Formats: sequence, C-alpha cells, structure tokens
Amino acid sequence: MTKRPIHPLRAMREHLNLTQKRLAEEAGVGAQTILRAEHNKPINAESRRLLCDYFGMTPEALGLVNNEQKAVDNRRPPDTPAIALQEIPTSPIAQAIAQGIVLASKQLESADMAHTRFHVLQRYGLAPHLTQPLPDAPPLWQRLTMALKKPTELDDMTLKHLEAITRDCWSVLSDMLGIFSQGMLNYVLQRLEVVTTFLESPLSAEARHRLARVAGELAQVVGEILFDLKEHEQAEYYYNVALEAARMIKDEIMQAVILGRKCFIPLYNRNAQQALTLLQEAHTLSPLYLPEVTRAWLWAIEAEAHALLRNEAACQKALDMSECFLERGQPGNLPYTRFNSTTLLNYKGTCRLRLHQTELAIQTLHQSLLRLDTTRTRQKAIVYIDLASAYCQANEMSEACLYAQEALYLIGQIKSARVFQRFLNMRRQLDSWQKLPSVKSIDEHIATLRPLINPFWNT
Repeated sequence: MTKRPIHPLRAMREHLNLTQKRLAEEAGVGAQTILRAEHNKPINAESRRLLCDYFGMTPEALGLVNNEQKAVDNRRPPDTPAIALQEIPTSPIAQAIAQGIVLASKQLESADMAHTRFHVLQRYGLAPHLTQPLPDAPPLWQRLTMALKKPTELDDMTLKHLEAITRDCWSVLSDMLGIFSQGMLNYVLQRLEVVTTFLESPLSAEARHRLARVAGELAQVVGEILFDLKEHEQAEYYYNVALEAARMIKDEIMQAVILGRKCFIPLYNRNAQQALTLLQEAHTLSPLYLPEVTRAWLWAIEAEAHALLRNEAACQKALDMSECFLERGQPGNLPYTRFNSTTLLNYKGTCRLRLHQTELAIQTLHQSLLRLDTTRTRQKAIVYIDLASAYCQANEMSEACLYAQEALYLIGQIKSARVFQRFLNMRRQLDSWQKLPSVKSIDEHIATLRPLINPFWNT
C-alpha cells in the first residue's frame, strides 16, 4: 500500500516541534482549523491568511489550497494580490545562520519562547527558509566551535561594544534569571550569533583573541541561563564551547571558572563523581594564575560533591581549604560568581544537611541567613529551602512548613525553574505528614505557583 505523503502544514508544524493546539494558539486560529487543513479539508480565507502570516509562506507552499479551495479562489477578482515570499539569501554563511537560528528556536524553546519564535525568525528575515530545511546544518553552539578553530578585520569600536555588552550581561544575569530568563536567553543568543558570524570571517590575530574571549563569556552566560531552565544537555554544549574559547586564548582563570560552572549539572543530577572529575581538572590548572577566591570557590563546590557521597572527612577538608584560600584572597576578585564568606556559609550549611548533621546544618544556615544581602532573593530562597529540609530531618514540622512557605513566597517573585525544582525535591520529605493542614497549605501554594513558573520550566 502506498504511504500517504505528509501534509506540508503538518511537516512545518512538526519541524518546529509544535502540537496542533500550540500552533492554533500562536497563529490565532482554532484547533479544528489545523486539524481540517492537515486532512486537506478547506479552511476559510482568514485562517489561511493567519497561517501564512505566521510561517511567512504562501498558501500553496503550506498546502492550504486544495481543489475545492481553488474553485473558490478562482472566483476572486484576477487582480487580488497573493502573499509574496521574502527573498531568500543564498550564500552558505546566510544559509548556516538561518538554520542555526531555526535550530536554536526549536531546541532551546520552552512555553514562553513559543510566542517569540516566529518573531525572532521574522526579525532576521529568515522565516521562508523553513520551506527548505537544512537538516545537516549545525546548530549555533557547533558553528561557534568550528569558527573558533578557523585562522581568520574588525574595528576596535565594534570590539569594545561587544565587550561592553558581555560585561552588561554578567552584571544583570543574577537579577534576570527566573522570570526574565527567556528574554535574556534570546538577547544573548542574538549577540552570540553576531560574534559567531564575525569569527567566521577574516580577522587579525588580536581581534580574533578578543572576540574569542567575548564568545567564551557569552557562551557561559547562555549555559547559565539554560542550566537555570533545566536544559542540561544544551547548557553543557555551551559550557564546552566556552571552554574551547578559553583554551584557545590560554586563559586559565576562565577555564577554571567554566569547569566550576559545569560541575553544577552533575551535582544537581546527584552525580558527585562526575563533578569531582571536572574539579580535578580545574585544580590542575596553574596556581600561579588562579586567584585565591577562584580556588576557594572550587573547593567549596568540591565540599558539596563529597557531602553528596557522604564522605565527611573529604568534605571537611575541602571546606577548610576553601576557607583558607578565601581568607588569603581579595573579596570580589572572582568574576561573576559573587563568592564570599557568606556564600561559603551557604555551602557549609548545605554540606551539613547532605551529611545529616542536622543541628549543625540549622545553626549554619541561620547564620548565613543573617549575613545574606537582602537583594539576593534567589540565594535567600535556597537557604529557606535547605532550612525547611533540615527541620524535616529534625522532625520539627511546624518550623519546616514555616520556612517552606517563606521559600515559596520568594519563588513566586523570582520564578526560577531551578529553585522551584529544589523546593519540589524538598517537598518529598513532607510526604509522611501530607495530611497536616500546614502541608496541605504548602501543596495549595505549589499549585498556584505552577502556572506562573511553568512557562519557564520544562517538567
């Protein structure tokens, strides 16, 4: 039996990883309209127009004009204009950029990005490229990796502008994560696209070095945002390309920081051994180049990894090393991680919690809470979650529920998928007490937060 060909509209919808319902919502038509069109049934002219506007394609290219519809359309006045396709650039770089943006839109989106996907494509004038997909074209992170290896003139003003953008991205990142993660991700990806395009063109050695540094920093920012969105695989891609850039320019500090950032992926997946492997690589970098605060931060991460493995002696040694380097270092000279004595207290509290040193964990977390900067809402929410978990270990349910509610209140402000997941992991400790009114109240609070956080969070 001959296999029935896939309808063009369905092919386009599946290419963008859309359900019929999602496409209907985004295009402004009814779900039944999509169903009818994909079964080659006629739809009204307004629905066709909306779908054509959405994809930037003609009705014929989308398969929206069947024989029955053509009969209706033939009754239109002959001068009725048809929807015109945009001119499609044909250069290899333009094609690669087009496919890179398409793949980024497809691979990196969550529900919130769905409403901006087509507008991003349209802004670049690339929506019609979807009629001729390039299945073998590499995604952005892969193109950047290849571009870094090319022996490829960029004026000084442009480079300074890109470097300023990178500093601005880091300065606002901690405040943007959560509720503004998707908007920030779109912004940084667009800048990284520009940097990648420059790297694919001829450059002087100095310009290439500076641009590679910018690429490495921006790729780290993308990795941080994707990690917060629980897109671990994509985050790792961007951390790896950032590491490639750092190695190319022989920046050992950047390498160490990237390796430290990568550790959080296995740590959140409770794969402490993988995190320790990455940390070992970071420790082998020359101590002559690594600031003490950088080393203190790496040792604090290592302490948490040992705590996950319930290795109390190794955990304490790592915490002692972290404290030693922190005392020798200058506060604030570790770029973008904001690691200081209060942050170390947070790590100590988390380690005590993982080691089931409950009383010591509660004491340390309370000390951290008292010293924590009031503007660090995200970190405060994490400390509240850990306190709730510690009080669960101590079977002090009234205190556990109190701090759980405080954490939920802050999560409602920041809307971070990562912090919300940490809370849900803690919530499992309350299962034995789920009939208590205070626990039921927490579950009701969770239910009200889910619709607010879900657009930023892939479950």
